[in-house]
Amino acid sequence: MLEKNRGEIVEQKVRQSPMSQVAIYTALNISQNTLTKWFQTKDLSYDKILQIGDLILYDFPIDFPELKNKYYDYKLQTIVTREPIEEYQNKYIELKKEMLAMFGERDKKIEHLKQQVDNFKNRQ
Repeated sequence: MLEKNRGEIVEQKVRQSPMSQVAIYTALNISQNTLTKWFQTKDLSYDKILQIGDLILYDFPIDFPELKNKYYDYKLQTIVTREPIEEYQNKYIELKKEMLAMFGERDKKIEHLKQQVDNFKNRQ
């Protein structure tokens, strides 16, 4: 029987999630290189899979049925410690909103400059 590559499956689910890899490795307090190595690890530990699943709000026992009992134990343990993770998620959302607002302002300025250039061209 062909064994699943856990790291690749986790990477696929991370890429499908709205949460950025930067937010994930920051919340896990690991480096970008470490997260990349996790994605390349065929037998990635279930503990790491559960941590990532918790961040991206994905139920990995769907992909790894053997994880089901461990998943429920993990969920019970994280109920108490969930606040810091939610803090990172909220901060990520705030930063994303700020970034989108900055892009919106930038786009308005660009549009204004284009209008000024067009007005200048039309005068000549």
